[in-house]
This record gives sequence, structure tokens and C-alpha cells, in this order.
Amino acid sequence: MPRRFQRIAVVSGLLLIAAASLAVLGALAMIRQSPGWWRSVHSQDPRTIRAAQNVEDRVFSGMSAARPTAAGFTPGEPGQWRSEPFEIRVDAADANAWLNVRLPKWLANREQDFHWPEEISEVQVDFDQGTLKVGARVKVGGQEQVISATIEPTLNPDGSLSAPAKWVHVGRLGVPASWVLQHTEDNAARYMPRSVADLPETRAMLNAFLGRLPIVQNAVVKLGDGRRVRILDLKTDQGALVLTCQTEVR
Repeated sequence: MPRRFQRIAVVSGLLLIAAASLAVLGALAMIRQSPGWWRSVHSQDPRTIRAAQNVEDRVFSGMSAARPTAAGFTPGEPGQWRSEPFEIRVDAADANAWLNVRLPKWLANREQDFHWPEEISEVQVDFDQGTLKVGARVKVGGQEQVISATIEPTLNPDGSLSAPAKWVHVGRLGVPASWVLQHTEDNAARYMPRSVADLPETRAMLNAFLGRLPIVQNAVVKLGDGRRVRILDLKTDQGALVLTCQTEVR
């Protein structure tokens, strides 16, 4: 090979190595950064605590409020009833306050032996056009890392709610979900704290993110007086989750 071409080959190789090194360093930097939508939530802040309680009260009041009977409704059996559809809107900031203040207590009240994994210090969501981002700050190997997924929630005709993931992010570095979820499922203990990997909820979420199973089989909330609130539709719009609901009896 002529010396000139040897120099070109050597320089090209060095440039490729440098570019690859910069790409790796850039990826490492992106992995250590929080995603752009992430906003720190301080669960001990009195304002956060008030916001969490207020959104819980507001959603409960909206679901349990007396509603007019649906226009044209004809009961198919005695005692059957349906309300007019109504909307409940939850902003991402309020949802994040509730997730970090009220969710651990809510889970502990439902399951006596439930203990919030100490490796998870924060949980957040973000609502975009047609997508929902959900993430957690997780401590692995002594270092904290934000791991998140972009999902497309869909209410199915049978009333179940699916939430297949389209992207998985480690920090700001995103890859198609299909590339990593199956591998993560097979090697969960390598990428998550053992206490998180072994939770049945982790397996359920992986199945939901992989699109194998709905995340909720029946999108219905039972009220204490025997009524039920059925979710008819959901959408994400301008930083908020909007649920279209209907109260029903039987």
C-alpha cells in the first residue's frame, strides 16, 4: 500500500476510534443524567404532602359525586343504573406528589407484609401527547440511576387496560423497548436490586410492558357504597392525564 494511503488508513482508523470513544463517553454521560422531563420531588416537603392529599381528595370526590342518569339509559335488570360520563383530570405534578407521598402508605395498607424497596427513592410520571412516561430513581451498586419507560396506554374493547412500552431509558439514553425488555426479563437480577427484581409486581410490569398481558384486567374502581366507576377512555394531554368515567350500579 502506498505510504500516502497508509497514512490515510491510519488517520481514518484513529478518527473512528476517537469517534467511538466519544460516543461511549457521551453515552455514559447520558446514562448518568436524568431525563429532560424529570423533576425532583421532595416527599417530606409540606407543599408536596398537601398536594398529594389534595389530589387524592379531589379524585375521590370526583369519582364518588352524585351524577345525573345517562340520557336514554334503560335498566336491563332491577336496580341497574348508569350515570352520564364525566371527566377527571390529573396533572403530572399532582400525580408525582401522590406517588411519592401516598403510594407507599397505600400499598402498605393493602398488603401487611409489603415493604417499600429501600433502593427506590423516587417515582415519577409525565404525560405527553398519547404517551405516558414512568420512571424511578433506583440505587444499584451504590449509585443512583433514573430508569424510565415510554408507554402507550390503550383501553381495550373488553375493558382491560394495556400499556406496552415503546422505549426504555437509562438516564437520557433511550433504546427501543423490544431490544432490552426480553433480555432484562431473563437477567433481571443483573440490572435491578434483588429486592426489586423478586417482586411479583416487577414480573407483572415486564409482562405488561412487553404487551403480553394488560396492566389492568378490568378498568373499574369500586366505591365503598357499592357503586363502581368504570373508565371509558383515557388520554394524555398537555401534561395531564384525562379519564372519561361513568358511575354504574350492577
